[in-house]
Amino acid sequence: MNAQKQLIIVILSFLFTGCISDADLNFPEQERLVTLNCLLTPGSDTVKASLSYTKAIDVPGTFSGLEDAQVELYENDDLLGAFTQTDSINYIYPYGVIPGANYTVLVQVNGKKLWGKTTVPQVTNVKFEKELKIQFARSTNYRVAFENRPAMEWYWLLITGHDVTGISNDTIKRQHLWLYSDYIYADDFNRENENYFKFDFSFSTSIRIASTNVPADTVDCILGVGRNPQFGPDEVFVLSTDYHLDRYMKSSIMYEQMELNSEDFPIIYSPFPVYSNVLNGTGIVGSYTSVSKIFSIDD
Repeated sequence: MNAQKQLIIVILSFLFTGCISDADLNFPEQERLVTLNCLLTPGSDTVKASLSYTKAIDVPGTFSGLEDAQVELYENDDLLGAFTQTDSINYIYPYGVIPGANYTVLVQVNGKKLWGKTTVPQVTNVKFEKELKIQFARSTNYRVAFENRPAMEWYWLLITGHDVTGISNDTIKRQHLWLYSDYIYADDFNRENENYFKFDFSFSTSIRIASTNVPADTVDCILGVGRNPQFGPDEVFVLSTDYHLDRYMKSSIMYEQMELNSEDFPIIYSPFPVYSNVLNGTGIVGSYTSVSKIFSIDD
């Protein structure tokens, strides 16, 4: 899997599948850990989780599932029920989570317990507009304005193109790899100072905004994206993430960036640790809310 594809999976796995599958960790065989991945969002009527053993990157094949594992979901410390296993690694529980509520996913297997906790973020009201003044024929600009901003949230902005292909007119969502903006309060961990399309900064895959770093009560910024002729209409997203998912997403992108630089700077290279909030195991139990708007090419 090439590095650019891995970077896309880091973001799109949350948004479109709700389950993370690329969790290769280079542990010795005797030190395999149990990996629990579960993302909760009020936009779904089903909670999905995956459970597997870690494996070394150079080991071929798929991830190994666990036998006789019991997976339970708790809301505000009250048991809701047990997940149903659908295949060797995937589990589901039919339930719509509530913004502001606390959730725990508990796994019991082989006499051991592992768990992760998350608080689902509140829904953020966002106004999306397409800027009419475009300076370049190959670029499109969008204004993203937050109409409310709950305290202590972390926001991720990204844009995908809807590419309709095939006889059945299937829609494939392809993430734009670079976004452009002058918004100075965005996190600079994936930012480059580059005057492109008349913007001061370029961002790899997404723009992260920590509300604690924003001095105003609202967020209002303009995003630019290169017009890819292979993409159809753009969909602009704002993800509000909990603390744990935010740290996981940021650390995953930083890990991939270190991998990209490892060949250029092999002497100083050291892997960046990917965040995990699963006790007695590894993986992520997180949550998010999302809002988006699709803009047709003619808008």
